[in-house]
Amino acid sequence: MNLTDRQAALLAGISLLLMAAVDGYAYGYAYNSLVIADDANATYENIRSSTGLYTGGVIGWVIIFILDLLVAWGLYRFFQNINPSLSRNAGILRAVYTLFLGYAIWNLIQVYPLLDGTEVNPEVMERLQPFTSIWNYGLIIFGLHLVGLGMLAIKRTKDASIFGISTALRRDLLQRLECSQGDDAKLCGSSCCG
Repeated sequence: MNLTDRQAALLAGISLLLMAAVDGYAYGYAYNSLVIADDANATYENIRSSTGLYTGGVIGWVIIFILDLLVAWGLYRFFQNINPSLSRNAGILRAVYTLFLGYAIWNLIQVYPLLDGTEVNPEVMERLQPFTSIWNYGLIIFGLHLVGLGMLAIKRTKDASIFGISTALRRDLLQRLECSQGDDAKLCGSSCCG
């Protein structure tokens, strides 16, 4: 696929906008409505009684997975003429992050066979907890992608633009946000809130 810079930018930009909207539903609404941290019984009952919402959330995550790959390709192509090696490496990092996300999504899919019983199945939480852990570990790789993307943005504008610098620093802010929402303390470490 041979894209112009404009087409590559549109592919990445539109995919990012769609991803934000789908994420608002998949994680912000569906996942957070159904999954109650440290309450396997409530989570199990929520998912069993709202299988359609859970399925919609899983479908949303699959869409996000596909959109993430499109963003990786679009950004790679957009920045390819600036620095082919850095653009390729940033794209690879985004694709690797997306593989982490795919593995995390697989854990969500593995919940379905556990819902057919009448009693609460503790394995449901054993599948949901790795979803966030794996996804969060993938965000470390995503942060490295953002550093590369920030460097490319700075080179593209030939000056230290606000966009380039803010993109390069977004990794730290993203980690702080994740940590402030009570995510795994081992993952957050000293970079959180300090």
